[in-house]
Amino acid sequence: MAKEFGRPQRVAQEMQKEIAIILQREIKDPRLGMMTTVSGVEMSRDLAYAKVYVTFLNDKDEAAVKAGIKALQEASGFIRSLLGKAMRLRIVPELTFFYDNSLVEGMRMSNLVTSVVKHDDERRVNPGRQQGGLMSRPRRRGRDVHGVLLLDKPQGASSNDVLQKVKRIYNANRAGHTGALDPLATGMLPICLGEATKFSQYLLDSDKRYRVIAKLGQRTDTSDADGQVVEERPLTFSDEQLAAALDSFRGETQQVPSMYSALKISGQEAIRICSPGY
Repeated sequence: MAKEFGRPQRVAQEMQKEIAIILQREIKDPRLGMMTTVSGVEMSRDLAYAKVYVTFLNDKDEAAVKAGIKALQEASGFIRSLLGKAMRLRIVPELTFFYDNSLVEGMRMSNLVTSVVKHDDERRVNPGRQQGGLMSRPRRRGRDVHGVLLLDKPQGASSNDVLQKVKRIYNANRAGHTGALDPLATGMLPICLGEATKFSQYLLDSDKRYRVIAKLGQRTDTSDADGQVVEERPLTFSDEQLAAALDSFRGETQQVPSMYSALKISGQEAIRICSPGY
């Protein structure tokens, strides 16, 4: 079971939403002419201090970023007064603003991944163009890159394909993920680089949450949306019948992976064995 948030975390979440609204509606400082978003809030245990992380999506100029942070800090008293009213706080924490470039870097990474995917597609279509070009170059030595990258895996790509593209983009010596997502699935795939690969195995058993959309009354030969429909029939049921059926999925259960999944068999993904050429 996932851990429940304590009071500081709950207050921080609510404060993040309220500060975002205040910045959008109430703060008119020209130094904040750029698009400003609140990416996170960290509260002290006694709720006396709060670190507010903001991102300026439309501005890459370092001087403008510093001016924006200064403007927010100067307006912190005004923001606190509005915050106290909106959240009905008796004591409003001191606010300190910090620039967070993770969203900007995430967008840059997304563009890099898209560029690499496009290059791979072009190379598969025109393999002859690589002769005497990229294919003839000596392999470069990788870099020692350390950290964890949270990547939103697109549909259709295998976790290993995404991992190799990230490794190539960073030119990293070591890289690994913390548990494969099926090619059909989308969502967050943690990529561990360098020293972070040492603890990636401990994340395999950590809590994960999945959201599934199922179409009732239809069966495919692969048990997912990628397969051919082999049976279809109308279904009628009551809310009580649905609730009773869902009970069988609650609590601890032993999962039986589909053969059309990322399950490894002799080192190869099951879906590639069942669907040659996938």
